[in-house]
Amino acid sequence: MRKYYNAIDLIRFVAACLALIHHMATKAWFRPEEFPAKIAHMSGPVSFFTQYGGPGWVGVEIFFVISGIVIANSAFGRGPAKFVIGRASRLYPAAILCAPLAAVLLYLTGALPAGWPLMVIKSMVLLPKGQWIDPVFWTLGVEIVFYGLVALWTMQKRVSLEQVAVGLTLWSTIWTILALGGVEFYVPVERALLLRFGSFFALGIFMWLRSEQRATLATRIFMPLAVSLGAIEIVLNSKTLTVVSYNSVAPLCLWGAAVWVMADSLANASTARSGWMTGLGKLTYPLYLSHTTVVGAAMYGLGLIGFNATWAFLIGSGVAIFVAWVIANYWEPPVCAAIKAALTNWRGRLSRSIA
Repeated sequence: MRKYYNAIDLIRFVAACLALIHHMATKAWFRPEEFPAKIAHMSGPVSFFTQYGGPGWVGVEIFFVISGIVIANSAFGRGPAKFVIGRASRLYPAAILCAPLAAVLLYLTGALPAGWPLMVIKSMVLLPKGQWIDPVFWTLGVEIVFYGLVALWTMQKRVSLEQVAVGLTLWSTIWTILALGGVEFYVPVERALLLRFGSFFALGIFMWLRSEQRATLATRIFMPLAVSLGAIEIVLNSKTLTVVSYNSVAPLCLWGAAVWVMADSLANASTARSGWMTGLGKLTYPLYLSHTTVVGAAMYGLGLIGFNATWAFLIGSGVAIFVAWVIANYWEPPVCAAIKAALTNWRGRLSRSIA
């Protein structure tokens, strides 16, 4: 009987909203030289959200834990071809639409950067190394590396998924020790090698293994370490991403609460799908990919006709959620099916040619 982790869909949507608030209400005001501000052209701060939205960046760390859970669930028992086809058909439909959409909106707001065609292409193919048309695409590069690692795992039988999680945890331990010692890493390498974020994916895998009663002593030993490494990364990130006066307590609390809800959802999986939670979960991915450009363009346009920053942000956020809903319900399903059919057909032809 299939299990549904409905609350994880809800947490996924909340994480996207946290990122939206951080980028478009806080960062766009306090960091005028960076991407969100260049598209939004804010006339003033957003009531409440500008002051308290800073910790929303931790939504990314929440996403990475969810990815560990989702990928463990989808990869277990699958061969590499089915896994790759499933992931590609899930990731690329929104990316191939949201990247050119971002370019159009950047052009309309006067923020289109030089060299944008290559940025659009890099974003559409989810290249791990930028520059991308919208900086939020960097997280998808990290996800692609993690998916590649799991795809390699599906090709063999000797190493367990639990051992992969242990390896990721130990890998992040090296980064943590060096980072605490003051070592600074080249960011693209840090991301591409999963040094900084490996423990988040590992935590998600451990949580799924426990829920499926597939965990051994290794999970009981290394899962607390993965939690600790994640918390340390958030503390270290707080020092570099601060845009208002706050410490690491708020992002730690947000992340900890999200992990607790995920654990509870895994432990109390439902045999019935929650319609509204599933619906929110479906629109999360396109919302994350398009939120800066859609909200920013809406804020810019509404500001020109006299709306204050608060109303422009709230309306713009509503527009972004609606656009994400349209993409999730009317664009992604047919494009996903087309990609899946094309890759399955190509796989069949390749198998026949080899035979």
